[in-house]
Amino acid sequence: LGERYQHLMKGWKRLTRLIRDAKAAKRCVNPEKSKNAYALSSSFAGVQAGAWSFETTFNDEMQEWHPHLNLLLLSDTLISKMRLIREWERITGDSFIVHVQEFERGDRWAYCEIMKYALKFSELPFEQNVQALQTLSGRRLTGTIGDFRGLDLEPDPADEILDDEPYIEILFSYVGGKYLLNETN
Repeated sequence: LGERYQHLMKGWKRLTRLIRDAKAAKRCVNPEKSKNAYALSSSFAGVQAGAWSFETTFNDEMQEWHPHLNLLLLSDTLISKMRLIREWERITGDSFIVHVQEFERGDRWAYCEIMKYALKFSELPFEQNVQALQTLSGRRLTGTIGDFRGLDLEPDPADEILDDEPYIEILFSYVGGKYLLNETN
């Protein structure tokens, strides 16, 4: 599991470098002649922001770990599944199974769906759960890239507090394999 984690993270670093290089190339006066021009042909060249989580499952029949990455990418271009398969395999050397799904703008479930996977190993049988905890403890299992990176989500103290004004508080829970939504007004 530890070796596979390292392998996936190495591929993820290559992918984020590709995204950064494509952004850098686009900022140049002549992108096709920049030192990062190679990244412009990538499936990921249009990615502006993203979130990721590391998921690990265990195949009892084969007695093997199955770690993988789940990504939520905001791109100004459509990402082709076939191109993505080829590119991800080239980046990792061995991974080629991908799922691509377009989300509607404002889909509040998309982010929750991606982030829940980092905790999925807690559903494993006790022995594998302990092994996953010991192996992955202290390792980063979620993150953000691009325009999502470094977002300050803390409330601004200069914001005006509006007493007695209506608001909506949204709380999501993931329990028993289902999302639960609690809204209060």
